Amino acid sequence: MSPLLLAAVLAVPARAQDSRALGPAKSYGILVLAYDVDVKWRQELANLSRQLKGHPVETVDSASDAVSVQRAVDRLAAQRPAKIVAVPLETVSESARLGMTRYLFGVRPDPVFDVPGSDSGDLADKSAPSIKPVRKSLLSLPQEGRAAGGSSNLKPLKSDVPLVLAPALDKSPLLVDMLADRAKALSPTPAKESLVLAGVGPRSDKALKDWLIGAQAIADQVAAKAGYRKGVAVAVRDGVRAGQQDADRTSLQNTLRGLVRQGRVAVVPLSPEAERVGELLKKASGGFLAYRWNGQGIQGDRRLLDWIKDSAEKAARLSDGRQLSGGKK
Repeated sequence: MSPLLLAAVLAVPARAQDSRALGPAKSYGILVLAYDVDVKWRQELANLSRQLKGHPVETVDSASDAVSVQRAVDRLAAQRPAKIVAVPLETVSESARLGMTRYLFGVRPDPVFDVPGSDSGDLADKSAPSIKPVRKSLLSLPQEGRAAGGSSNLKPLKSDVPLVLAPALDKSPLLVDMLADRAKALSPTPAKESLVLAGVGPRSDKALKDWLIGAQAIADQVAAKAGYRKGVAVAVRDGVRAGQQDADRTSLQNTLRGLVRQGRVAVVPLSPEAERVGELLKKASGGFLAYRWNGQGIQGDRRLLDWIKDSAEKAARLSDGRQLSGGKK
């Protein structure tokens, strides 16, 4: 064998070894977090999770419930991934329910209790009043936390596996693209019409103000992208007090009446739970205000799956996101 050929043969194992060393990182688990899901959204989540191939996957449809999230983390950790990446299916970063998720994942110091009628969304230093939830999935506190009369038993997630929380959907331009396509399909003459993005707002009045600022920024971008005359963000809520219900109804009806007087109105659900948004919107508007309605929002859009995959892949490159004590076993 010639010296050149011998050198080539000997070099193959070395190159193979280098290739393994520079190969892809160890597999990570994906935790898909959803909030207050309705029937159609739950079906969509199941469909999305089935299409997330190559990684352990868990889906939580009540991500404000610490117990449900901890159990999902434990199930993923049992599959021994190198890391667990949580992808929150929330469209507005300024969200009380996402604030609670940030606390659970150790990236904010205090929990956020989305309590009806409060002046603040940050109630870690107060006892949570006993409010009967409208839906079982709306529970934001584990049972033992409520029994203690506050947040004393509510703790960040425990995991030996590193945890990383990915950004919300509004941090990607994809959200604007998806909602703009829905809006375009509602009208042949958008330049003469107004676009409304309707989402499920926080029960806390102060938290609602922050949510509306973030939602309005999205509405402005979507309206511009879809060619509408203007864009307006509105919130619908349930599980709030009578005074809040009256104020919400008056505000929403006044907003819609004002827009209808200026021309036609198209409404697209901002929150993923589109069916629930539609029900709450119809109830709050009185059912007599005419508007074109898209009942899907981001549901059923193929790009949502692509975003989950991309978001998880990017977040998997980061180190453990728990910056605060108490989150590691």
